[in-house]
Amino acid sequence: MYGMVNQAMHQMVSEVHGEDAWNRIRLGAGCEVERFLRMDSYPDEMTYRLIEAAVEELKIPAAQLLQAFGEYWVGFAHAAGYADFFRACDSYAAFIRQLDAMHARLELAFPDFKPPQFACNIESPDQIEVVYRSHRVGLAPFVHGLLTGLGEPFGVTATVVHLASQPPESGGATERFLVTLASQ
Repeated sequence: MYGMVNQAMHQMVSEVHGEDAWNRIRLGAGCEVERFLRMDSYPDEMTYRLIEAAVEELKIPAAQLLQAFGEYWVGFAHAAGYADFFRACDSYAAFIRQLDAMHARLELAFPDFKPPQFACNIESPDQIEVVYRSHRVGLAPFVHGLLTGLGEPFGVTATVVHLASQPPESGGATERFLVTLASQ
């Protein structure tokens, strides 16, 4: 994963639990990297170890931690230079629809980047089915939090229900979510 993911995790933990907690997590994960470089690639296993160490250190279930991280990610990405991607879309659904295009542009710049895929089916004016596919497994709670957190920049409350995990196709994950939108 790119360093931006680990940077965001570092920032979230430090803001809520302090820098000392982050250092214990980092060391507990066997991670010698003190400062992640945003656009450098790090092994996925490192990120998974950081999550496991955070669960142990913070005494928070993995699903709860990942969901909170997904919600946090939205503001972090916005502040980290991706605000134009948000402004380019006039609605929550439009943003979800352009995620694959955004990831494709990032993939051109970073050859090791292995982005997820998002499909968006409009069920009604206030309901969207989102299908998430990734070669990474176990991140459904993160995506749940991401879909919830995306409501804020678009002035809506997004209530998310995880509908199903489909059997992995060639070692990856496919998750289905139903998002219900309400005006704030």
